[in-house]
Amino acid sequence: MDAYENRNIPNTLFFRLFQTSNVLQRQVQNEMGISTVQWAVLGALSRAGFEDGISFNQLTEYLFVSRQSLDGVLKRMERDDHVVRVPHPDDGRARLVRLTNQGRGYWTALQDRITNFISKVCKVSASTTPSISYTT
Repeated sequence: MDAYENRNIPNTLFFRLFQTSNVLQRQVQNEMGISTVQWAVLGALSRAGFEDGISFNQLTEYLFVSRQSLDGVLKRMERDDHVVRVPHPDDGRARLVRLTNQGRGYWTALQDRITNFISKVCKVSASTTPSISYTT
């Protein structure tokens, strides 16, 4: 492997991860009917310890998403009655994001579809992943 090929490995890896992420986002939207960020919000808020909610800032950090992206998603999820923003008990300026009962039921109902989706993605990925070999 020459120096040029060595330099291209990180770029190629990044590009493939970027492509994979975009394909998965599209598949989630098409097959699950929700965005990947909605999926992540539902999953995060359903975790043990988050029953009383999590601050908006903590949620952005936990999910690694921008404030603008998360705010738009939460507005849609509030409209669908999956989450609610409530005043923080210790900080009157802050708000907590919490799953509603309907949101928790929606998350529970998604579990079989999520399991099937992940299983399908893993099978497709395993069967289509090219092998890369470099000779010296």
